[in-house]
Amino acid sequence: MNTALAGFGGLTTLVVALATASSSPHLGVVIVAQSCWLAYAAAQLRQVNRRQRRPRAEAVALAAAAGLSVITVWAAGGPHTPVGSMSASYLALLVVLAAAQLPVPLALGFAGLCTVSRVLPLAYGSDTPSQAVSSLIAGAMIAAATIGLVLVARVTVGQLEATSARLRARDAALRELATLIATDAPLEHVMAFATHTITRVCGTDGSCVLATHSGRGLAMGCSSLRDDLRPGRDFPITPGSGLARMLDTGEIVAGVPATGADAALGYASLSFAPIVVRGRVWGALTASLRPGGEPPEQFLSPLKACAELVGVAIANAEQAEILRYQATTDALTELLNHRVLHDRIVEDVARARRHGRPLSLAVFDIDHFKQINDSMGHSHGDHILRTIAGVLRDMSRTEDALGRIGGDEFALLMPETAEHDALRALERVRRRIAADTGHTVSVGVCGIEHAADAGALLRRADCALYWSKANGRNLSCIFDPHVMDDPSADERAQALQRSQALAGLRALAAAIDAKDASTHQHSERVAKLAAQVAERLGWPPERVALMHEAGLVHDVGKIGVPDAVLLKPARLSPAEFEQIQTHAALGARIVESVLTAEQVAWVRSHHERPDGHGYPDGLTAPRLPEGATIIAVVDAFDAMTSQRPYGSLRTTAEAIAECESLIDAHFAPAPVAALAGLLGDQFDEQLAGVTQREPEAARPA
Repeated sequence: MNTALAGFGGLTTLVVALATASSSPHLGVVIVAQSCWLAYAAAQLRQVNRRQRRPRAEAVALAAAAGLSVITVWAAGGPHTPVGSMSASYLALLVVLAAAQLPVPLALGFAGLCTVSRVLPLAYGSDTPSQAVSSLIAGAMIAAATIGLVLVARVTVGQLEATSARLRARDAALRELATLIATDAPLEHVMAFATHTITRVCGTDGSCVLATHSGRGLAMGCSSLRDDLRPGRDFPITPGSGLARMLDTGEIVAGVPATGADAALGYASLSFAPIVVRGRVWGALTASLRPGGEPPEQFLSPLKACAELVGVAIANAEQAEILRYQATTDALTELLNHRVLHDRIVEDVARARRHGRPLSLAVFDIDHFKQINDSMGHSHGDHILRTIAGVLRDMSRTEDALGRIGGDEFALLMPETAEHDALRALERVRRRIAADTGHTVSVGVCGIEHAADAGALLRRADCALYWSKANGRNLSCIFDPHVMDDPSADERAQALQRSQALAGLRALAAAIDAKDASTHQHSERVAKLAAQVAERLGWPPERVALMHEAGLVHDVGKIGVPDAVLLKPARLSPAEFEQIQTHAALGARIVESVLTAEQVAWVRSHHERPDGHGYPDGLTAPRLPEGATIIAVVDAFDAMTSQRPYGSLRTTAEAIAECESLIDAHFAPAPVAALAGLLGDQFDEQLAGVTQREPEAARPA
């Protein structure tokens, strides 16, 4: 403005002075004065940074311009000449510029000097005293009005600038708060920044995020100019208080007089803005004022905006927690899902191996769960799953990891637990499940010493589970690398299917035995004793297990024999005996889809004789399967030592003697010798136990 005024004023005054040269007594002085003004304008145009204000330079420039104007008035012949009138007018404009640009004291002084300069024409006779006084009074009034208006404008503009700066700061803070929320910043950071915005930007003395629940408030995030608010403050919500009214109405409550702890901290009033999360009032964002603070109207808008943004942040955090829970938890049982549990197994196995610590993994499977679903419906099956999951959760430790890994399978990871300690704990769990739910589970457990990584640990625990299911269910087994292999999933499924079919055959054989009291549990006794004989003959464990299976079902073909023949108390007629003889071949046909070919041969030939007079094929000694010869001896021995309606009960020694007398006719020699040795050893052990107890029993009471 100084540059424009100097350039325009100097140029126009110079033009008018030259045009009215005859009216200016000192035309040269006018030309020099206006040339100086034009030179100042040219210097201002060459200034490097025109936006940089220099109050002292501006004051000097205005003073020089005023002096040039006064000189021009004099040189032009007074204020009544054309050039003098223009210069006097520019002098009034300089007063306006001074009022706008200079500090108030300098502006007032400058205006006073410019006003006094109006009486200078009196000194050189241009004005009369009355004209000079009139000019002075008019100049003073104009200067006063000008200074007043300009100063009022300056104050107004300053207030507008301050308000604008405060609003810009608030908007910037709200944008930054919104950015924090959009970038998923931690909730505590969002709360801290929101309260900081209320105190530092909005002119309050303190702010707090309050979570409200069941009639109590909890301070979650706090900010105070004097640092007298702390998160974690828990207090009851007084009925009728400002906070209680806000919770009831869901609207902002402003200017409530402080009471209690807030009054003790020196606050005069509080305002509450509701934090709404998914349509419910979650809590409040508060603003606290000390005596003499700004009225609430100054910060209610940003307080409400901050509360809304905090509500968005809390809703986002809750939604993230819901998503995290859904991503890590099985929806039906509320246990860990398979993915999360597997990650935990990987981490704990690595930690246990690194530090040399024990760790065990147990796998549970609900027995006959498919039958439960098929017979009682899937809703009942889901109820059983939830119930068993609840028992497992109640009986597991805090440090354990429990999850659902399949339809009816659960896994329990037990850090700092050796496999035998785990087995004892799992037996308690298994019995508790049976007692509380009426359903049984099979359990397999494997220790970290048997697995190189998490995958192997899970596979071998599953292998132990398979052994529990294959050996009768409702059992807990530890993985034993000397007995159990590590089959593939398909192999385990096939083996389990075979085990289930074999269980059906065993049930059928047990039903046949139960028809006659004299044959009750006959098949189980034969299976157990045949396996012991095979073991004594040096059979490997896997073949001993096959012998046990075949012994359990060796008489299953009797299902095709009429009860009248099967249960006849007297000796059978030739025709009836022919009917009995059919059971061996029929039994072989029944079991051939479940047992191996070798086992089927044992079942078919367990009534064959070395002399060739057996049935159904009349095989002689060289063609007899070894397993069949074992079952034949044990079957006859059990029949002789059990009460039968068609024969007398014999002692063990008598039965062995009978078997030995029939060697090479009815029985092969090796199984008879093995049976005799086995029973002899057992008799010696029993006799030794009685002998050791006799002195104790003989003592007088």
